[in-house]
Amino acid sequence: EGVHDRIRVGRHVNAVSFGIVTDVHDDGEEPRIHHGSERTGHPRSTDSAGEQRHPMIAVTRIRLQNAPQMSLTPTRQATVAAIVIADGEGEFEDTMTAVGNQVYECDDVLVVDSDGATDGRTFGTLADAIAAVEHATEYLWVVREGAFASPDTLAALVRDADRTGAGITGSKIVAADGQLISVGLITDAFVSPYTGLDAAERDQGQYDVVRDVAAVSGVSMLIRRDLLSGLGGVDREMTPLAAAIDLSQRAHLKGARVIIAPASEVVFERSEVGSKPWREDASRIRSYLKVYGPLTLLWVIPLDFIIGIVAAVWSIFFGRWL
Repeated sequence: EGVHDRIRVGRHVNAVSFGIVTDVHDDGEEPRIHHGSERTGHPRSTDSAGEQRHPMIAVTRIRLQNAPQMSLTPTRQATVAAIVIADGEGEFEDTMTAVGNQVYECDDVLVVDSDGATDGRTFGTLADAIAAVEHATEYLWVVREGAFASPDTLAALVRDADRTGAGITGSKIVAADGQLISVGLITDAFVSPYTGLDAAERDQGQYDVVRDVAAVSGVSMLIRRDLLSGLGGVDREMTPLAAAIDLSQRAHLKGARVIIAPASEVVFERSEVGSKPWREDASRIRSYLKVYGPLTLLWVIPLDFIIGIVAAVWSIFFGRWL
């Protein structure tokens, strides 16, 4: 089931004494520690007073789904409304269950389903759902169908958003087997997104630091309510990924911070890119038409057109796009 070897120091960081592991045996069974202690004095010193013996650290083989083990409790109780985007791809009930099992409880949960019947908690568009949220709500947590948030996902999002003053905070997206999907996005001049990850790169905590990014994934993102209102909402004409990138770029233009909160982990097995590449391209072009000035558009549009022509010719001879 994609179990990987990880080392965890106790269950809570502040409940474990620091120590030194001298030897770990792993012969296919549960890892075992070679019992003993280690001196901390200078290695060449013969002074017994410089020797200190430390308790050993317990090492277990586990699947860590949330690497940071510090308290994820936000410093205050902010009001949050969750909005689940149903796209008909399945696993909607599992996503709703994960949202309902959050340690940090949502004040309200709404659903956006363009193909379903609307009622008091289900709406046909994201704009209608946002308009129905109580005015006093501080944050909106947008989650796509098929996303399985761990119980402390929302707590980590609120904590890091409050601590950094970020306008948009995104989750770390991983596959069930531990493969990294997104830890924030970078974009080029043509608003094409890049994850910066190697193919089939595994989550080993190598990106577990809160940092500013160009954009975040639309699978799970926490948005400040007042910022969203100031930006005019989410562009409904765009695909989900492009809309998330567009919102992040417009937030940057307003001076808001866009960050990734790696302690907030979400499992998502499907591709964020839709089955119609032309819609992604149309959304990308629509995005840079809104954020770029006239001088920038004078060279971006022709160059983007030329690149598209080259890609089309390339595909004729090699059977694939660039």
